Parts: sequence; C-alpha cells; structure tokens
Amino acid sequence: YTLHTLFPYTTLFRSATDVLAEDWSGAVVDILGGKSGGKQPTRQGQGEKPEKINEAVDAATKWLESKLKI
Repeated sequence: YTLHTLFPYTTLFRSATDVLAEDWSGAVVDILGGKSGGKQPTRQGQGEKPEKINEAVDAATKWLESKLKI
C-alpha cells in the first residue's frame, strides 16, 4: 500500500486572517483517507486514496476561497 503526501503551507499573514494550515489540511485529509500533523505555518498529511486527488484539490480550493471570500 502506498501513502501520498500533501504539504499545505500558510504565511504568518494568512495565519492572522484565519487561514491556518491545520484547518486547510483538515478540509482534504479525510477525502484522501489519511491524517495530517505538524506545526504552524505548515502541515504535512498523508493519504491512502490517491485516486481522489482531484476531489481533494477541489475541496481545498473551495475551502480557501471561502476563507478569503473570493
């Protein structure tokens, strides 16, 4: 079985505006069937469902757009 890794990263400016890497990775890690961890401003995650990468990227994009009000 293979684990695939993602690395959400936010700057300190974004952390001050409620865009936290922990929350961002949480928006996608369940889709990928994995978990994440680390310290701000970065987060590292792994998942067992690489076939769901497009769904995870869409979820991450929508989450970020909602936080930035794009």
